[in-house]
Amino acid sequence: METLISVTLWNVVFLGALFSLQPMVRVLGSGPKYAASSFDNRIEEGVFARRLAMVRSNHGEALALWVSFVVIVAAIAPEFTHPHLPMIATVFLMARLAYAAISLAGVPLLRSGAWIVGFAAWGYLTWIVMSAIA
Repeated sequence: METLISVTLWNVVFLGALFSLQPMVRVLGSGPKYAASSFDNRIEEGVFARRLAMVRSNHGEALALWVSFVVIVAAIAPEFTHPHLPMIATVFLMARLAYAAISLAGVPLLRSGAWIVGFAAWGYLTWIVMSAIA
């Protein structure tokens, strides 16, 4: 269970880094004048900024699924252990990091593959827990 919580915290830290990176990318693309403005006059942010916004949004959605399930597992069966839990959690975290890097690089097929691996890790965790509870 500690591994699930640890990976969850690292995913939250990663999401925070993505949120922090977005304004910096805007400043690099448009200069400090835009960063200090009221954002009334929108400017073209560029491909990288759009990709970063997409990665941030997708990671938030994936993390919502992961966190909700980990909280439910911790509430229902706090002593739950399984030999594959550390592996599943690590695969999920690595897949999310790979998804971000590949998305920012702009490689669509690899991006989809990384997303599928992360989602499969979440699905495997769900299956293990549901079969143990039932």
